[in-house]
Amino acid sequence: MFLKKFAEKGFRKKRKGVYGKIIAGKNAQLVWCMLDPGYDNSHIHNHEQIGYILKGRIKVTIAGRSKILEPGDAYYIPAGVRHGFKVIGNKKAGYFEVFSPPKKENMVLLR
Repeated sequence: MFLKKFAEKGFRKKRKGVYGKIIAGKNAQLVWCMLDPGYDNSHIHNHEQIGYILKGRIKVTIAGRSKILEPGDAYYIPAGVRHGFKVIGNKKAGYFEVFSPPKKENMVLLR
């Protein structure tokens, strides 16, 4: 068993406009993600993804259907489905995400 002081761990830059910190196991990964205002992307990967909005407003698009999510809202994205995130407004947005299996590109956040 591994215990972490997750809230005390600093955020690391993943790529332009994206910052995060993670805790990862063999079959799942929890990411606390922060996005800069104006951040906008669309992508696809072979991981299930579940998220919970903590702060800000994010337009989440899954398989061509969009909805603006706010704190307390959640989403689920099946593996292999195109999806994207666009920060609405001039404040950072933050959310928790769970990936299964763990997403290798997020491992840069694990230091």
